[in-house]
Amino acid sequence: MAQPSLRRRRGTKSASSRNRQFMQTVIGGVILLAFGLIAGVMIGFLLLGDPSATTAGDATNGEKAGVANLLRGRSKQMAERVVDAEAKVVGAIKDKAHRLRMQARAVKVPHLDFHRHANDKQAGTHPFDAKSLGTSREDYMDHVAVIGGSGQTPYIGEAAPESFDFSNFSPQGGHRYPEYRFGDSPFTYGDSDSDEVARSRRFFVKRAMEHAWGSYKKYAFGMDEVLPVTMSGSNGWGGQSTTLLDSLDTLWLMNMKTEFYEARDFVRDKLSFQVTRLESVFETTIRSLGGLLAAYDWSGDTAFLDKAKDLGSRLFNAFDTPSGLPRSQIKLATGQASMTGWLAGTMLTAEVGTLQIEFRMLGKVTGK
Repeated sequence: MAQPSLRRRRGTKSASSRNRQFMQTVIGGVILLAFGLIAGVMIGFLLLGDPSATTAGDATNGEKAGVANLLRGRSKQMAERVVDAEAKVVGAIKDKAHRLRMQARAVKVPHLDFHRHANDKQAGTHPFDAKSLGTSREDYMDHVAVIGGSGQTPYIGEAAPESFDFSNFSPQGGHRYPEYRFGDSPFTYGDSDSDEVARSRRFFVKRAMEHAWGSYKKYAFGMDEVLPVTMSGSNGWGGQSTTLLDSLDTLWLMNMKTEFYEARDFVRDKLSFQVTRLESVFETTIRSLGGLLAAYDWSGDTAFLDKAKDLGSRLFNAFDTPSGLPRSQIKLATGQASMTGWLAGTMLTAEVGTLQIEFRMLGKVTGK
């Protein structure tokens, strides 16, 4: 089976999950009780017999028919009441379940202080706070974004020297920029407010890439993934050098040309897409095909284009469907494509839609 595009983390059940299970149990019990009552009434109705079989001269049968008609009317009323009561109970439980879900999703917006910058001594508050914004999904959807109405940004910070010692750096944690949480862009920026800081950070970003690529090269070069804890490699994507292909354009942009051309040599001389197991069409397209096309676009090296043509022609077999929409997984070696089991025969429009980026680019550079 191909690895699912969406991976889920498993952990302990949340309070909202427990509430949802409880509500499902209660609703199921109420429905079973209602069906039991209705079934009982109908069985009693059937046991009374057919009153139309009586004759006018048989007084005893006539009395029975009258009683039967009376009971039938009451049974019908009782059944209607049971169904009505069931609908009311189920509706109340669903409403309660909805409120519990909303509470579980509630977002507590802290009081926002815009002036945390060391050079800004003036007091001020956010144009909206927890009370005015609310906590539900509906409030979030109805919120009108605040754009540039709160003055100059206090978050520029200072440029870091290349000698900065990160060994003593303590991460400040999340939830430090709540102003942006609901889609707002409240601050204004000057033409060069962040240029110096951004340029100083480029040095450290590149160092992080050098460290990551160095470990991949040392422990897993040519393999799909590096496993940092065990300092080894893994071919979890069928052995198509996924990390290497996915990193090509980054190596080029960061001017790591020596590493880039080492990877190019591997692509040209050793890379093979004779993968015999099912792999994700989506993941292979955006990471492997996209990586090859980006590397060709930057460098103009035809080694990447040749491999992109090869991979693209293999992936294109997944599009051989009545609708023209691709199946979700494929054996690159044989072209055999199928739908991933967990999709239950459906297609993810987000996956299908995004594939056109790589295939349009492939069509452009090949003229096909």
